Parts: sequence; C-alpha cells; structure tokens
Amino acid sequence: MAEEYIVVNNVSRTFVGENTVTAIQDVSFTMEQGEFLCIVGQSGCGKSTLLRIMAGIDPVHEGTVTIGGSEVKGPDKARGVVFQEARLLEWMNVSNNVAFPLQGMSREEKNKLVDEYVSLVGLSDFKKALPRELSGGMAQRVSIARALVNRPQVLFMDEPFGALDYMTKINMQNELLRIREKSRMTVIFVTHDIDEAVYLSDKILVMSKNPGKVKEIVVNTLPFPRDRNSEAFLEVRRQVYDCFFVQQ
Repeated sequence: MAEEYIVVNNVSRTFVGENTVTAIQDVSFTMEQGEFLCIVGQSGCGKSTLLRIMAGIDPVHEGTVTIGGSEVKGPDKARGVVFQEARLLEWMNVSNNVAFPLQGMSREEKNKLVDEYVSLVGLSDFKKALPRELSGGMAQRVSIARALVNRPQVLFMDEPFGALDYMTKINMQNELLRIREKSRMTVIFVTHDIDEAVYLSDKILVMSKNPGKVKEIVVNTLPFPRDRNSEAFLEVRRQVYDCFFVQQ
C-alpha cells in the first residue's frame, strides 16, 4: 500500500459576518508523494479556500492538514504557491523577482539558483526584463520559477492559466508537465477546466457546493504524453463531466 503523504482530515471553513457562509465542510482525502491532484467544481464550491488551507495561507479552519507527517499551521518555504495573477514586483526584473524569496545565502548561491530556475521555465534570454515587457504567459512562468526556487516539496496552483489565451494555456500546461517530470514534486492544482484536469492530473477531486464537499475522486491512469482526442482521454473526461454536471 502506498504511503499517505498529504492527509486532509475533516476540514471545514466558515466565514463569519453579516452573511455567515460555510465554504467547505468535512473535507477529507489523502495523497501520495509525487501525485498531481486537480480540484474541480462549480464557482463557489470552495476550491480556492481548500487550496489556501492546505498551503497554510488560511489558518482559520476546523480539522487538520498534515504533509509528510507534520501539521500545516501556516506558510512554509516547503510549500510553493502560484496564483491566477503572476503578482510580480513591477520594479524588479525577472531575476530579482525569482530571487525575492531567497534568504540567508551568498550572492553566488542565489545567482546559481536563480539561473537554474529561470532556465527551467525557458526565460534565460529575459533575465533582465521587467514585468511590463513580458507577455501573460511569460509573467506566469516567472511566478512559477519564483515558487520553485526554494525547492518546495509541494506546489499549490490556483487557476494559474485561467487568464491566458487558449494557445498560451496549452503551452503552459505542457511546460508544467515538463517541469513536474524533472522535479517529481507533489502538485495541487485548482481549475474550472475539465480538459485541463484530465490532461495534467493523476487524480481529479470533484467538489459539490453549498457547502463545498468532496463529491468524488476520479483516478486518472492515462499514460503520458496524453492525446486530448483519444477515446481513452474522452472517456475520463466523460466520467468527470457526468459527476460534475449530471450527478447533482
């Protein structure tokens, strides 16, 4: 039996205010080390809330999340996070944006790491470029390099390609798979796009809403590289689609 690396146990999150809302309720599941999990569901089902709790960004919740046997109680450099917006520092060039999380090391060590991860995302020719000089896809590559430069054990991605045009999105999906193949890190990826989830993931967690709960976990054993037009791909897509839309 594979060892459980991430354990989410009865996690709930209620936002208290004028209109109190329970975003997610009693969410439980496990992941193995090195797995790629996509979380899908309708808008408002708590996908991003769940990701933020798992990443340690939102500590106000019930239940527990453990990674590698340690409970998540706050942010940690062992967990990288990429958001839908690149969130780059506009006055810093690509190299300095990527170097921003690095602390307590010599300039030589820092430069070596920055060069390695800028190269990994294919931007070695743009190290001195400012964010305003980059396309949307390039800016998101910088944010991925910045999330990876501390060599995290887990990468959390909250709809990172949602704002990109179709072709750039396809290219970024392939880029992510290439990076993941090299790093073998564990990935949790939130998306609205079922095709994207089937193309990228080892498992697809489908959430219901009001409040957000785990509806089903679809295991995706399609071999890489994946053909989006193959019958096997379409069958997994149909399985997720039926759960997402039909089984209410």
